[in-house]
Amino acid sequence: MRNSIINRFTFFPTRTLTTNPAKVGLVYEDAEFFTDDGVRLHGWFLPHTEAVATLLFCHGNAGNISHRVEMLRLLHDAQFQVLIFDYRGYGKSEGAPDETGTYQDGLAAWRWLRSSSLWL
Repeated sequence: MRNSIINRFTFFPTRTLTTNPAKVGLVYEDAEFFTDDGVRLHGWFLPHTEAVATLLFCHGNAGNISHRVEMLRLLHDAQFQVLIFDYRGYGKSEGAPDETGTYQDGLAAWRWLRSSSLWL
C-alpha cells in the first residue's frame, strides 16, 4: 500500500505517443528490449552519420519519449546519436512504473545500446 501511494506521487506516465522524430525531420528506428524481469520496453534510436558520441536519454518521471522530440532535434544538431526509451508503464512500454523497475529499465536500455553495433 505504501509503495503504491509513493508511486502515484512520483511517476506521471503518459501512454499515448503524440509525435515522433520524423515529424521534425529526424531519422529514427524503433528499439525494443527486455528487462531482467521480463518487461518489454520501447524506445527510439536516432543515428547520426557524424556523431561525436552516443547518448542514453532517460527522460524523467512524466510524459513519455514523444514529449522530448524537440530535445532530440537539439541533440542531433549537436552531433549526438541518441537512444531514448520509455520506462515501464510509459508510452509503448509494458508494465507499471516503480522505483526498482526504473533501475532495471535503465540497465536494460544500456545493455541494448552496448550490445548493438550502433554504439560509439
